[in-house]
Amino acid sequence: MIENNLKPGSFIIIGYNAKKLVYDFVADKLGYSAIKLINHPDCKIIENCDIIEIDNVREASYFLNLTPSLFKNKFLIIDNFHLANIYAQNAFLKTFEEPPNYAYIFLLTPYEDRLLSTIRSRAQIIRITKKEQRTSNKNLELRIENLMKMNYGRRLVWLDKELDDIKEKPEIRQKILEIINYFFIGCNELLKKEKISYQNLELLKEIKFKIEQGFPNAKILFENFLLSL
Repeated sequence: MIENNLKPGSFIIIGYNAKKLVYDFVADKLGYSAIKLINHPDCKIIENCDIIEIDNVREASYFLNLTPSLFKNKFLIIDNFHLANIYAQNAFLKTFEEPPNYAYIFLLTPYEDRLLSTIRSRAQIIRITKKEQRTSNKNLELRIENLMKMNYGRRLVWLDKELDDIKEKPEIRQKILEIINYFFIGCNELLKKEKISYQNLELLKEIKFKIEQGFPNAKILFENFLLSL
């Protein structure tokens, strides 16, 4: 569990649903929407990398060394840190060992043993239990169920609010992909309970694939999914 009174420092979060819990923790601290974190000047997220390389961690270190802009703390989240090659992990070691006193660093992975021992030994390790994962999944289920009860017009209003202040197409595309990843977790649980159809989930997979392949209007694609609910 990630406690609300957690002090700044370096953390490794172990678990398959770590991202959702970390996003919620950071969003609560910043008073910001979890889905919009990528746009907050005091939060940096590195994700969707096939390999995390030296340039990625240097960029992260540079971000942390700049003082906070709007909040008293800064937050760095690196998803799937087990994808960091040995050079990147070694390059990040000093920053991870001695972060600025205002910084939270979260390295997320389900594979603790793929991280260098020197990285692991310098972190506070938090393991996400199956019970916590189930609770998080349940919250996602409820959010999607509430969305399904809305008419199509209200669903579009919801999406516009989630994308508020995001103007550039690459940022909209990234944000839609983040929303889709949240939906995958909740929809899989709803599918087991037969509250959503297999066709809905297949459509979501198809939309994600098209966006990742460069379809020019991610928002329209996701609106089609909202229409299908």
